[in-house]
Amino acid sequence: MRILFVSEYWTPFGQGGGEISMELLARSLVEKGVMIDVLTSSFEGTPKEENKEGIKIYRRIRTGKNPRSFLSNLKRTLIFPLSVKKEVKELCWYNHYDIIHYLNTNSSLGLTSIEGARAFCHVNSPVFFCPKGTLMYKDREECHYHCTPRRFLRCFLRSKEFGKMQNKWYLRYNPVVQFLLYHSFKQRQAALKKFDHYTPVSEFMRNRLLENGISQDKITVVPNIMNLPTVKYKEPKNKVPRILYLGGYLDSKGIMVLLEALKEIKIPYLATFHGEGNLKDKMLSFVKENKLEEKVKIHSKIPYSEALRLIAQQDIIVQPSLVAEAIPRTVIDSIGLKKIVIGTSVGGTTDIIVDGKNGFFVKPGSVEELKAKLEYVLENRKQVQKKLNFRTNLEKYTQESVVKKILETYYNKPQKNKN
Repeated sequence: MRILFVSEYWTPFGQGGGEISMELLARSLVEKGVMIDVLTSSFEGTPKEENKEGIKIYRRIRTGKNPRSFLSNLKRTLIFPLSVKKEVKELCWYNHYDIIHYLNTNSSLGLTSIEGARAFCHVNSPVFFCPKGTLMYKDREECHYHCTPRRFLRCFLRSKEFGKMQNKWYLRYNPVVQFLLYHSFKQRQAALKKFDHYTPVSEFMRNRLLENGISQDKITVVPNIMNLPTVKYKEPKNKVPRILYLGGYLDSKGIMVLLEALKEIKIPYLATFHGEGNLKDKMLSFVKENKLEEKVKIHSKIPYSEALRLIAQQDIIVQPSLVAEAIPRTVIDSIGLKKIVIGTSVGGTTDIIVDGKNGFFVKPGSVEELKAKLEYVLENRKQVQKKLNFRTNLEKYTQESVVKKILETYYNKPQKNKN
């Protein structure tokens, strides 16, 4: 079997957990004897073609490099889907693929019908179902509305962010921006109906597909692979408990909620933040104004290759997201490393954490609830560590389980979608 993965970004230009998860999946499939090619974007300084760990990588698609830039996003919207269609067709002239697996939302817009190849859609982002990419109506509640132009406009005008960008006034009130966001959303919705099979990363994403009229028999949940280190890290013996946040510095990630909670905690702790985004300056100011410099450290984003080692040194991992994420990789890896995880009860996080069994839930946006849970864990961390069963619910994220499921799905041969 030969499979083509189509991904807008790939190492070394991965933008987040999605690309990390797909690279882990590609390597795992190659180990099972599956031929994997990757079609991804071309950037200066990278080879047009290369073989890496048994994976043939073609860097040929045109796109914008920075998803946090408006001009870059405009290029992604207007140029990328057309470039995907062109390059997929050219690759298929001289390579026979059994499956073309589109790995992210932008890639799905480049869906191309190729004779003899089934088209799979990997559903790993709320952007499939929301023009803003947050699934939060007016930044207040999880959205289950049918997104009409009027409802989208009401929501967009009252939202602080869209995607990974801050919704500044000159974007919020710009009719061109409003049109492009909603038009791209409708294009994604139309493309979503045309695939032969769907591989959402969580039950949360599966349910969203069902809400959008996708047939149950075309859906297989394929979660991200838990990435455990090849070497065993020593258990930390921190005299002062360490708290870690890994992720974007965005309002939607609940960063300021976490900082507000930390401000009120009198128990000794050391909190470290690693990430990037438009709130970094605000976070640094907050730390300085509240004289938290000795207890809270704000750092830049670290490479994923260093993330597991960093997680292993911590006692508590906090994922305070306000929005329904598809499935947060940090939560899977942290529980796999037997760390105490506090997350919010939204989106794909509810697939992973079983409250009180392998981690803890708090209500998204609640400073008081997060503060109380952190204080409880800080005061009782050794007892909590012994009480939690970190193996709960994790079997489905092992390499063996995920690869078995995706191979069963690939080798199943339903009739090809004729739409």
